[in-house]
Amino acid sequence: MNPPPPLTERLDGWLVRHRRRVLGVLLFAAVFLRLMVGMELAGGPLVRIQELVPASDNAFFVTWSRHLAEVDWLQREPLHPMPPWMRKVAHQVMREHPELPVQLGLAKDASYEPGPMAVRLWDHWLGGATYFQEPLYPYLMALTRVVAGPSAWFVFLWQGLLGVGALGLTYLVGRRLLGESVGVLAALLGMGYAPFMVHEFALLRDSLIVFATLALLWAFLEALDRGGWRWALFGALSGLSLLLKVPFVFFVALALVGALVLRRCKVRDVGLALGCMGLAMLPALLRNAAVGVPLFKLNGSGTAMLALFHVEDALPSQFIISKHYAAILAQADGHLLPSLLAAIRTHASLTGYLYLCVEKLVATVHGVEVPNNVDVDLFQNGSPALNALPVPFWLLGILGTVGVITTGSRWRQVWPLYVGILAGVPTLLLASVLTRYRLPMVAVLLPLAAAGLLGLLE
Repeated sequence: MNPPPPLTERLDGWLVRHRRRVLGVLLFAAVFLRLMVGMELAGGPLVRIQELVPASDNAFFVTWSRHLAEVDWLQREPLHPMPPWMRKVAHQVMREHPELPVQLGLAKDASYEPGPMAVRLWDHWLGGATYFQEPLYPYLMALTRVVAGPSAWFVFLWQGLLGVGALGLTYLVGRRLLGESVGVLAALLGMGYAPFMVHEFALLRDSLIVFATLALLWAFLEALDRGGWRWALFGALSGLSLLLKVPFVFFVALALVGALVLRRCKVRDVGLALGCMGLAMLPALLRNAAVGVPLFKLNGSGTAMLALFHVEDALPSQFIISKHYAAILAQADGHLLPSLLAAIRTHASLTGYLYLCVEKLVATVHGVEVPNNVDVDLFQNGSPALNALPVPFWLLGILGTVGVITTGSRWRQVWPLYVGILAGVPTLLLASVLTRYRLPMVAVLLPLAAAGLLGLLE
């Protein structure tokens, strides 16, 4: 008697035969869960962080989008947040270096008023009219305000729809690379991971970043397999992704280099992708030229603030204001490389700085969901549906490791997943290991975690 076919083969066959029903159930469950969570959170404080915490990123995105929609679509004047910690740092700089505003040309003499000068100093360090962060998300919020109104729930609506779309993309990526069973299980694992849905109910760009990560990965797989105009699509999505968050450049660069090295594309394909990437970024570049800021500078906060994450008293998984930060700002004037070098020099030795980097790498795989503007634990306490979701990060990490082992012989097939995970590491090393910075890596990990689960079941 012949042995029965492997579990994965049998499961693939059943899922393919019942694909419409299975995908329909997944779609219904994803939408139903979001409706349940929305009803549980409605009226509570967690969906009003932007109102209750004026110093939060959530609140600044509201201010920024309102300014774009109602005052100036080009944002010709500086527009930056000024939470208490930024004012405190600026006042420390003025106490220790009272002549600095005069040297920078921001005041005629040292008799300036410290309060207004704190704002002017930060406007200078953050690049004047340079966007505080990448502009795509606040422009989408502004467009939502114009079309539908100022309620945050209109933004939550399209973020939730993109969350459902991200699960669909997870299924498509998993199915393309590792089969029907992996695609379905990957989508189920993503549906059970609470932080994805939590960030859909916050005015932050992280849920959109998850969707963009998966869309970019899917477009790259399409380009690798089918070529032609799909390289143009990949390039256009790359440009839009960079307008959402500049670190997407790591994925784009690694993906294109990998495709060339493995002979999965030609030089002209890379040229087509890069050309369409530039076209997608063109509106932001033209805006920068119009207001007189550096053409490719899409984020003013990173250049001035990254030093905070590299000083000797920085923590791998927390945001704290270093005692060295005011001196670094005064010395490096908010420039990226001088700031980073000054921050590294605060360590007793290079070994101390490298140890901080190792701590961040180790913290990347811890199971704690570190809050920043949004606290996953608070959301789960406020929503029984969120609290019931069964997939923690540590489980995805274990299953993903098993998946890497079980798919090792097929590395030429699944290498884009490795690229997606690796491309998320620089953000964590440059900044901090926070839950919302880790989400894109988790999204790419899902197909490998599904493969690992199937491997254990086999």
